[in-house]
Amino acid sequence: MSKRKNHPKKARKRSSRTKTPASAAITQSWWFKNAVALVFILIGGYLLADNAGYQRLQKVFSDFNHNKVQYGQATKFEKQHRYLGFNISFLEQVKQATPEDAVILFPPRWVLYPRNEKSPFGKWMDSKSYTTYFLYPRSVIYDNKKDRESALYPHATHVAVVRGWGYDKLNYPVTEQSEFGIYPVNQ
Repeated sequence: MSKRKNHPKKARKRSSRTKTPASAAITQSWWFKNAVALVFILIGGYLLADNAGYQRLQKVFSDFNHNKVQYGQATKFEKQHRYLGFNISFLEQVKQATPEDAVILFPPRWVLYPRNEKSPFGKWMDSKSYTTYFLYPRSVIYDNKKDRESALYPHATHVAVVRGWGYDKLNYPVTEQSEFGIYPVNQ
């Protein structure tokens, strides 16, 4: 077979020195898109570097991974205590001091989290679902929500004493009062 002498692609070849307006527009468009993308990347990097929330989140995750390695052989209670602090210690004390069918009266939110003082409790201690999760099968009632729990409130068997609140709910005098504790309503 013979080769063609006039190949169409070769005939269309243009000089590299001259550009058509269409190819110049494509090149300008490409540069513009890449410049905009670069600006967004630089702004994003700046925001992530200066964002305190991002740095805090990064620290939480790095601490979490460090603690996971460091406390890998710890018991379930030790791990919970590491992350939940005084909440889990207090709830464990309540759990050990009460029978499974107990109805426990907890103080209102203003006792757990006073306005002008630092509370030893972390988040969610005033949440019924949170405390019930750790104390199940015991029932939990909060004093400030006693109107919602009107069926259980008269049947309270124990009182969680926090910051001295709750001693007046007991049917007997307590000689040695402590800041935190769990007491039966009737002795």
